[in-house]
Amino acid sequence: MDEKKGINRRALTPRRPDRTPFAMENCSRRGVTYGPWLVGLGAALWGTESAWRIPLNDLFDAQVIVFWEHVLILFMFLPILLSRLDEIRKIDAPRWGYLLFSGFAGSAVGTIFFTLALKHGNPTVVNVILNIQPLISTMGAFLLFGDRLSPRFFLYASIAILAGVFVSIAHPTLIGISFERAGLNRGTGYALVCALFWGLSTVAGRGIMIGMSLRLASSLRIVVATAGFMARRSGPRPRSCTPQRRSSSWSSWRRSRAASRSSSTSKDCVSPAHRQRATSR
Repeated sequence: MDEKKGINRRALTPRRPDRTPFAMENCSRRGVTYGPWLVGLGAALWGTESAWRIPLNDLFDAQVIVFWEHVLILFMFLPILLSRLDEIRKIDAPRWGYLLFSGFAGSAVGTIFFTLALKHGNPTVVNVILNIQPLISTMGAFLLFGDRLSPRFFLYASIAILAGVFVSIAHPTLIGISFERAGLNRGTGYALVCALFWGLSTVAGRGIMIGMSLRLASSLRIVVATAGFMARRSGPRPRSCTPQRRSSSWSSWRRSRAASRSSSTSKDCVSPAHRQRATSR
């Protein structure tokens, strides 16, 4: 600790005497005791949610699963949001930018890619790949907020990435030849995109916490994600999804079905003697 400058040399982020403290730093000593337990509970929930998300993939589309997930969470967060409505007018423009990115890219799009990764890939491989998320968030904080990193961070990060490659890929030596032969599939790509969005969303979450409370930030993030889903569903549909196109496809399918039935019925109506004469010819 440098007493003259008030800087902790071992800290990840330099502490300046004139800096503005984060809202999360003004917590009581009591909150420090149960904070790690909350982190452990959150990690356990994230780690076990694949057990129920995988069966839902067999029943619904990924966007449907994530949409109704956010709707349920929104109803749970409504009491918290309503009690903090007076704080919304105090949010500045940078905080709104962080909030929009965190809600749309992290909560909505990232969760969709996570669901798709579980559908098209190995769940064990997907969860291993998501462990690179802390590396992405740390690098994002280093570039955006100027966090100081230890020189050994890049060494340990490289080791972690290489270990993840050898653990999650069946034949890592064949990556230069063919991704498919190496064991990579669409699930692997979806997991990488999910880790990228979630890691950057963590960095955006730190930017949010500078200017608002934790309860308001959590509830507004769900509101932004749900609003993005509803705006997308209410937008113009592709031509293949319009009711007229679907009705014409349904009509053509019914006509082809009726034609096949009529042909099979005409074959059944042929007498056995006529069939015998036709085969003898």
